[in-house]
Amino acid sequence: MIKKILTSKLGTFLFVVAAYGLIDLINSALTSFLNSVPGVDWVHLPSGCQFLLVLIAGWVGALGVGIASLIAAIWFTFPNQFALGFEMAFINGLAPLLARVLFVKNFGVKDDLSDITMRQIVLMGIVFACLNSSLNQLVLYWNQEAIDFVDGVLAMLIGDMTGTLLIILLLRQMARSLIDSDGKKSLPLNGLPIAHQARDTFTWNQLNVCFTAADTHRCDGHALLRRFNVFQAGVVTL
Repeated sequence: MIKKILTSKLGTFLFVVAAYGLIDLINSALTSFLNSVPGVDWVHLPSGCQFLLVLIAGWVGALGVGIASLIAAIWFTFPNQFALGFEMAFINGLAPLLARVLFVKNFGVKDDLSDITMRQIVLMGIVFACLNSSLNQLVLYWNQEAIDFVDGVLAMLIGDMTGTLLIILLLRQMARSLIDSDGKKSLPLNGLPIAHQARDTFTWNQLNVCFTAADTHRCDGHALLRRFNVFQAGVVTL
């Protein structure tokens, strides 16, 4: 069911809007008492999901995150402040997309995420956290919703980094558990067990052995399922 949804741009967009919106709503309900600065949580798990969704789904994910952020801003965070809501939504979609484009254009990350490593994922997450916190707080400071720009950036940076790293580590553990449970760690890659392969990277041919899914090659131009499988393998490696 989910695979059918994710094989179209519209399905992917709707999935991102629903998933990110739900995660943001749950996080706000559970951690609102920890807020010390407008728009800031000390541990902001939606930031990690925001980064992950845009990394895998590209501009469709960024659009979905933006729409979900707009709904949350207008209805919950900043009710009746439509201009501020649009600005926050634009930044929330732009920041992870900028981090993704920066690494694809300048640091050897391929657009389909093949050969991506855990090191690159973590570094990209850190860059995203810096962009997200500084741009969000700039918008809040410009609209006089935040008093101290520097303190706001530092506080939000902590929340974005902890949330992003926690999501990456959680996904890494889930991916490793999935491989262990399926008994695929012992499958040979280029004649060698995975344990004997270089742990820093996987190639797409190796992924065909680790993650066999016939429909991953029939996805739309975004190749979302293929990207997720590649990302999953990159998270598993150190």
